[in-house]
Amino acid sequence: MISNLGFSVMLLAASGVTAADRMPPAGSYGFNWLDPESHCKKLTEKDLAPVIKCTVSTNAFGLQLSSHMCKVSAHVELIVYRTAAQCQEALETMQANAMTLRRVQGLTSLLCDSGGPGCFQPVGGVQVSAAYGLR
Repeated sequence: MISNLGFSVMLLAASGVTAADRMPPAGSYGFNWLDPESHCKKLTEKDLAPVIKCTVSTNAFGLQLSSHMCKVSAHVELIVYRTAAQCQEALETMQANAMTLRRVQGLTSLLCDSGGPGCFQPVGGVQVSAAYGLR
């Protein structure tokens, strides 16, 4: 029979392993996805020290790559990958997705600013043209 203290020590040890698995190692590559000017860089222990919490993902930005999303502050969230190539692929995909979103928003604004047919205003105030299949 395991004593309460022994059981607590085992739980604590098990949770420590889980927390370590969620923190990316120094030498990983990442960028701040909340900063449009961010770029991939090799992360040091100093870069990772202020991290509050990390979660593991296998599909950030629609890519089937293992990554960590690490919150540092309200303005810094690092997306971290094992290699520089994976980081660069994710950064470029994120930038392309953002560009596509800006184009769609511009198109719907152009079509709907004059109150064109098929326009409606969903939650969030972004006008969308039903005629173009955008919802």
